[in-house]
Amino acid sequence: MNEYERKFQAAQNELIQAGIWRRDTPPLTLRVMRKLGLKSRPSYYHPYWQLFIQLGLFMAFWIAAYHVISQLLWSKSDAPWIKLAVEGLVGGAVAGLLFAALVPLVLVGIAKKNNLSSWQSL
Repeated sequence: MNEYERKFQAAQNELIQAGIWRRDTPPLTLRVMRKLGLKSRPSYYHPYWQLFIQLGLFMAFWIAAYHVISQLLWSKSDAPWIKLAVEGLVGGAVAGLLFAALVPLVLVGIAKKNNLSSWQSL
């Protein structure tokens, strides 16, 4: 077992002992990333700024994509592509920033409340 696997297993055990839901540790994206060979850690063990960037980009992308696709499929307007793209990016950025500002605070708060160790100390 390498250092990453040892830390990941220690983090899993710590989360289970803290009573954090088993199905939440690891979430689907973490499982997929691990199957792809990426060495990611559970979200409770990331610093706030990393979660902010990850969640902000993720939400901005999906909201922008949803906006553009929904306008193309269901809207009766003949808006140009560039207008749809700009609206989607602006809307996605705003929603992504709001989502990214709040969710990491919750995760960091849960980690502090349950006295979870830092990734480096595992």
